Amino acid sequence: MKRCLFTVALSCMMVHSYAQETLQSVTANGNKTDRRLILGDKEDGKSKMFIDGGISLSAGLDGNSDRPSLLTSTIIELRGQSSTSYLQDDGFLRLTAGGGKYAGSKSFIDLSGYSNKPDMLQNIVFGTSGGEQMRITNLGNIGMGVKNPTAKLEVQGDEVVYGRITSSSSSNEPSLGACISLVNTSKTGNGQGRMWNIYNMSGGYANCLGFYAYDAKGCAGGGMCAPRLILMDNGNVGIGTTNPQSLLSVAGIITAQRVKVTTTGWADDVFRPGYTLPTLQEVEKYIREHQHLPGIPSEATIIKDGLDMGDMQQQQMRKIEELTLYLIEQQKQLAAQQQLITSQQQLLMAQDKRLKELENKLVK
Repeated sequence: MKRCLFTVALSCMMVHSYAQETLQSVTANGNKTDRRLILGDKEDGKSKMFIDGGISLSAGLDGNSDRPSLLTSTIIELRGQSSTSYLQDDGFLRLTAGGGKYAGSKSFIDLSGYSNKPDMLQNIVFGTSGGEQMRITNLGNIGMGVKNPTAKLEVQGDEVVYGRITSSSSSNEPSLGACISLVNTSKTGNGQGRMWNIYNMSGGYANCLGFYAYDAKGCAGGGMCAPRLILMDNGNVGIGTTNPQSLLSVAGIITAQRVKVTTTGWADDVFRPGYTLPTLQEVEKYIREHQHLPGIPSEATIIKDGLDMGDMQQQQMRKIEELTLYLIEQQKQLAAQQQLITSQQQLLMAQDKRLKELENKLVK
């Protein structure tokens, strides 16, 4: 009986001593313990190590220190260690918050070292609500909603930006300049603009903003690869041409319901006092010598320099107004001739009446 009481008392003393174990006692006993380590007055009853309060790691740096090199040492790191060896690179570390009752409420950051699994190969994964939202791959590519991003930034979903988006020239083809690509993967046929690129071009491409269209075959496959709109740095715009020489240059047909051309003057000076109207004899002589109307460009000039619609309309209106003056003058001449004819007819009628009166007198 006494032996049993002694055993129970000894057990109680051991439990009491076990419960009072401190961090100092753990380090004094070889820096190892198979028991849970609690720092602070509170604990969760489950974690292998529970800290009630913050954690500070001193890297021994000050405001003038450079970033320390990455070493095998973990003096200033929180490290996910390999299960096989301290020196192996296949460690994993997860930082989480939430998920007390439901894993789907966790926010987390996963840091992976070397792995034979592509999904675990040297990447960083950021997640919320128990699901991955963003990752940085071992190549430095960032994916949002994309687990295998093929560019420095690849996003699956909409983007809203408050501020400037800057795209700079590529070192591979600096003359093409910065580029924005718009792709529609549903366009797979020849001649369909699967991809539209907008370039800030220079060099052999001229200094311009170029809008180019490409089909599924692209340039190398002999498909559609052509400029559709060129906006030069000097403000000239070209459609169907890469070298516009005016504010708007179109190599093709223009269809419009209305075209309004403004000019600095008009042909109404024809009707002003003092305008010298060429005689029809002068016009006839000019036509015989030059084979076109005075003031109207010749065929050779139009073929060489093109047709100025505003100037041509003005010159055509001048000819119409001159024709109007010619018609008015002819109308005056016709009216005078008609008046003369009427007078002559009246005179003849009067003479005829007198003759008849003389004849009647002679008969009597």
